[in-house]
Amino acid sequence: MMAAYTMFPSNTDYVNVAKALILKYPFLKDIDGNGYHTWHMSLKRKFKTERAPLVDDTEVRKYKEKYAQSRKSQATDTSAAVKRNRAAAAALYDELDSMHSSIVPVYRRINDNLLAVLPKLLDLVKNSSPLKKMYQDARADALAQDHAAIDFRGAILLLPSIFREKIENLVIRGQSEPNTPYPTIQVKDQDWTTVFAGRSGSVIKVDGVEVCSCTGIEEAFNAVFCMYYVFNMEYPSHLKHTMAFFQRIIAQILDGEKLSTPVTRVVNLLY
Repeated sequence: MMAAYTMFPSNTDYVNVAKALILKYPFLKDIDGNGYHTWHMSLKRKFKTERAPLVDDTEVRKYKEKYAQSRKSQATDTSAAVKRNRAAAAALYDELDSMHSSIVPVYRRINDNLLAVLPKLLDLVKNSSPLKKMYQDARADALAQDHAAIDFRGAILLLPSIFREKIENLVIRGQSEPNTPYPTIQVKDQDWTTVFAGRSGSVIKVDGVEVCSCTGIEEAFNAVFCMYYVFNMEYPSHLKHTMAFFQRIIAQILDGEKLSTPVTRVVNLLY
């Protein structure tokens, strides 16, 4: 067991154990990507969970004492933390632009390309979808001048359903903690209508750790997309079509991979 050697494995330790696991048990290998990414993330999350209650453990106490002062100073300056978080969200765009340079910045490509297919994209969502009904209710209750922004948020939140994927795999509401190590958006409100209306702030967590805060769901979704590149993470299988469509068609970042059948079908319906 890794825990017999240390409660704070390095990234290399996690990778070596994950590789050894799928080498011994090939049927546990991921279908996509490097084959061990899911196990790598699961091990990190498992150790984080196991460390939490071990306040009397010598090694855990040593690390907690080492970083206690920095945590305390961060907690006493909430305003500064919020500013840093929002700056981090903006920095993600810059980092992605440096990795995939283009005359048009990535945030502008996302905005323009999503607007270009917005009406058709919303039409592709089944009217029987409960989430679409909430979007329609939020739009009906809003002023005409707010309809464009609500439509934009609607397209983002309803996009996974077009590929038969669940928005709940990406967005959690209220105080619930993410059950996945992948980038996850946590919105403050439980009510989807409030989220569509743009009155709910959000934070992004990776492996349960808050990385940055965002003013709206659209900013948060874009930041999550950027994180997969900046952190060199594979798309999770439960969102792979949504993220591939967003990458190739909306952000226009090409990777040489062939589009999957579900993504190709949606592209043909939109253009």
